[in-house]
Order: sequence, then structure tokens, then C-alpha cells
Amino acid sequence: MMNMLLFLMALFTLYYLTVAIVQVGLSRYITTVYGNACDILAFADVPNFAIATKTINGPFTFETIKLTTKTCGYQYLGGTSWTIKYRPIVGDHIHMGIAISINDKQFIMRDRNMTEPVPYEDFHPIPACISPPKYAYVKEWYHTGVHTHCDGIVHIHPWSAPKKLRVEGKDVTLKMWFESVGIEVASTTNMLRIPGQNYMGHWKLEYYVNVTDTKPSFTTMNVETMSNLWLVDHHAFIKLYIGNAPDTNKRVLNYYSKSKIGSEYPGRF
Repeated sequence: MMNMLLFLMALFTLYYLTVAIVQVGLSRYITTVYGNACDILAFADVPNFAIATKTINGPFTFETIKLTTKTCGYQYLGGTSWTIKYRPIVGDHIHMGIAISINDKQFIMRDRNMTEPVPYEDFHPIPACISPPKYAYVKEWYHTGVHTHCDGIVHIHPWSAPKKLRVEGKDVTLKMWFESVGIEVASTTNMLRIPGQNYMGHWKLEYYVNVTDTKPSFTTMNVETMSNLWLVDHHAFIKLYIGNAPDTNKRVLNYYSKSKIGSEYPGRF
């Protein structure tokens, strides 16, 4: 009887510890057959902002399961391939404060006009062109879900962009906000141009994960690095300036998260 009990215990232990290969995106990871979705999120760069997803296909439609670090323990891995997505995604709605200044002059940005008439180059319509317009063409911008209300706040909600043009996760960057308000990034030089100003260099960015922090979590004077800043921290604060740093204002604390995923939007720490 004792030998049978020991055999069953050994068999159960062996089964429980048997490794399983899990496909996560383009990578494969080793876990156990009893592993759950939390094991997948452990592979993420920033687990708090990661979401494990898998698609279940049927003959007529499909559904996508989305699990966070708060809900991952209820889902076994199974044999389905998983994907790690990062927030903000559709369903998220967060806010960051921002202060922009040039030599102590502050700029409050507003969303740009979504259409921009572009003037002719050196080449103009030929005389045979009847009633040519005053512009060469009209450039159209689209809403990205990253914008402002002319309130010194960066509003981030990917769901409001058209599905085919929607950007989520680590692709939600400060560059997207720049485009929404008309801030131009120089192609090869380390310069930015605020609307109504010339291209300028010597910009500095300070990023505070939370507006109440006394010291920035990240600083840079590289415009490309600024442009690629991941907009993921609710109640963060951005200082973008030439000369003296602008003051921190805590107005963003009056803007609460309207995210619909989980009970509350996660923090970085």
C-alpha cells in the first residue's frame, strides 16, 4: 500500500513538473503543464502594463481573452498561442500633464486643424489649367486618440481612433502627441519646431512617472528619444523646455482614469 502511495505521489509530482513549451508571439518559453497566464506576463518588460491575449476561433467568429496580472491566475495556458500586448489599449483612458517653455515663455498647445492646405512648390499650374486652387493639395491628419483639450494635459484613449488607424501599447508615443498639436521633429538634426516658431535645438525633456515625484525618472536632450517616449503612466508629468525648466503643476491629478480594463489602471511600481 505504501509503495503504491509513493508511486502515485511520484507520478503526480512528475506530471506537475513536466515542462511545456508555450508560444508567446514569435518566441517560445518553457513552463509547466500546470502553468497559468501569470507565467506569460512574467516574460513581459513591464508586467504591470502587460496584457496576455489569446484568440479562440470558431466556425463563424472568434473571441479574444485578455488577462492582466490581476486576473491571470484563473487561466491555464492550454495549447493555444499567446501574445503579450502593452497598455494603453482600447478601453484605456489616461492623462498626463505637460509643460512646454522656451526661455521662460510657456506654450499651451491645442489640437491642430485636421486639414492643412499645402502651398505650391516652385512649379505652378500651367496657363492652360483653368481656375487652379490657391494650394497644391490638402494634407489631412487623422485623430490618433492622443491629443489635448488646450488644457496642458495629454489625453490618451486609443479607442477613439479609427480601428484601421489605431495605435496601442508602446507605439503610443510622445511623437503622436507632437503630430496632434503640430510640433515638428527635424528629420536629421536634433531640433523641434513649435507652431509659430523656428526650428530650435538644445531642448531638454524631464519625465516624472508621477507628477508628485520630486525628481524626474528620466531625462534626455535627444529629440528622437523624446519622440519615442512611451505614454503609459497615468498622472505622469512631462517638462519640455529650452533654458530654465518650467514649474511643475499638479492639475493632472484632477483628471481621473476612465479605463475600462480591470478595477483600476495600474501603476509602474
